[in-house]
Amino acid sequence: MRFNLYLFTFFSTCLLAPIAQAQLGVSPSQNAAFLSELRARDADRSESEKDVLGGDRLLMERGREVSQWRLFKYWGIEAQRLGADITGFNGQYQLGRRYLSPFYFGVEAPKSPVLKTDALSLSMALQVDFTFQADTSGWASPVFVSPTLLWDGSYILSDNQRLTFTGGLQINWDLESGRFNSDYWSDELGFGLLPGTSLAYDLDLDTLHVTAYDRVSARPYLGMLQNDLGLAATWRLAAKWSWTLNYTFSKTYDIDGAYGPDFGYYSFGGLDFNQHTISSELIFEQSTAIELGLEAAMTWYRPDNQGINRDYGAPPFSFWANGAVKADFFNAGAFVKWRPTSKMQLRVAVGMQNAQTAASYDPFSNNTRADTSSPYYTVAFTQKLNELWSHELAVGYENVLGLGGFYNRAHYINYGMTGKVRKGGQFTASAFYEHMDPYDFKPWTASDTVDSAGIDLHFAQRINSRLNMDLGYSLAYLQRRYINPPYIKSREDTYNNLQHMASIGARYALTENTQIHFNVQGVLFQAGSNFAGAGRFQLGIRTDF
Repeated sequence: MRFNLYLFTFFSTCLLAPIAQAQLGVSPSQNAAFLSELRARDADRSESEKDVLGGDRLLMERGREVSQWRLFKYWGIEAQRLGADITGFNGQYQLGRRYLSPFYFGVEAPKSPVLKTDALSLSMALQVDFTFQADTSGWASPVFVSPTLLWDGSYILSDNQRLTFTGGLQINWDLESGRFNSDYWSDELGFGLLPGTSLAYDLDLDTLHVTAYDRVSARPYLGMLQNDLGLAATWRLAAKWSWTLNYTFSKTYDIDGAYGPDFGYYSFGGLDFNQHTISSELIFEQSTAIELGLEAAMTWYRPDNQGINRDYGAPPFSFWANGAVKADFFNAGAFVKWRPTSKMQLRVAVGMQNAQTAASYDPFSNNTRADTSSPYYTVAFTQKLNELWSHELAVGYENVLGLGGFYNRAHYINYGMTGKVRKGGQFTASAFYEHMDPYDFKPWTASDTVDSAGIDLHFAQRINSRLNMDLGYSLAYLQRRYINPPYIKSREDTYNNLQHMASIGARYALTENTQIHFNVQGVLFQAGSNFAGAGRFQLGIRTDF
């Protein structure tokens, strides 16, 4: 019985975490990363905003892939500050995320164009996976067939205008039931749109560069669909001054309306919401190596509906908040970016942030508002040491938009390195630590403080010109402390979770553009003295047209 409580706590926490957070506007560091990506679309700034790691970025992220078990089942101890991002590849690590392209975190872009003219360039790839997964809790998946179509293209409208379209569409077919099906938690959604699937329009007017974009994401394991519509501009004010301004409207739809079975006490209802974000940076280029700047962002989170608890009648009683919760967030600060060479970059930002939440209904008290103010800082360091080795470090403390419109405060540090250790061999090692404090206002639910830490190890070896093999291992530890509200006698509960993940895989090139691959993955999850596990086997083929 106690193990069932452990599992319920773990799964319900993990499950609900991705419900109520959009990717843009969630924290100062993520706002800054997105603005940097937008500025890089301007030819005048593409070199200064280029990723220092270059091709090593894909190697770094592939080395962390074993800990990102994101297909069909929700397992995984993840970063609290990023776990609620329904429009990105969930993970522990801060750097390397892209917003207008899905080709990061181990997802390879199509190789060569299938259409190539003076104006149009289009590359495509098709990957078909056969997947079987089962676990010790009795949730067994049948065999799924999952074709995924990838595309990456651009169209030059004129000398100063272009369209780019990039993305990935996945369909999941359940062979046992003969219908589209993604997961136990989401029986009605049989497709997925990779994070970064987007259409963007760029206009270059000499001193002004404008980007209009539409980005859509649908998670395969959770019936949520989000569309981000935005407009951004970078204006060269003077020889050394530039200003970037961005507005994003995010609309999130709960497609299937529920996130799990009826546990008797709770019914996990749906949640739709709107989110508006305005973010901006004013930059002074002191030299080719040093930039000084001011950054600011405002976010408005507005839910459309709420979850329902069966034991309380009207007004509806939400599991993750007291009725619909709206939230406002503001941050402002200064930063410096130092790039002495094309192979090293350091960015440091400090500032203040304020989060305000307001609940429409609270059955236990009249405290329906909360304000949270605190300083923030972020440090991001990336370096390509030589032709063999690269590494990066991210450290920070900031508020992040969390469960149902509330904000959490998170300290984090993560580090990664990748390099060639022998002929044809690539070794990647990463480590992380995070401490998250809850928001101040949770009058009826338990507040939770979370500490997590872990490592990811990966080794890939090219056997010959056609065959590549790899091994991966991930270890993660999480301690969650619940501080219960006053009306519950037990004031504090502590849960300690340990998770092991391992994988072995191989890729074999049938032709220059076609390869087959297989992966065997396993996870062992320990809650107290109890264990649960799962395994997955996947066989697939990919063709680049």
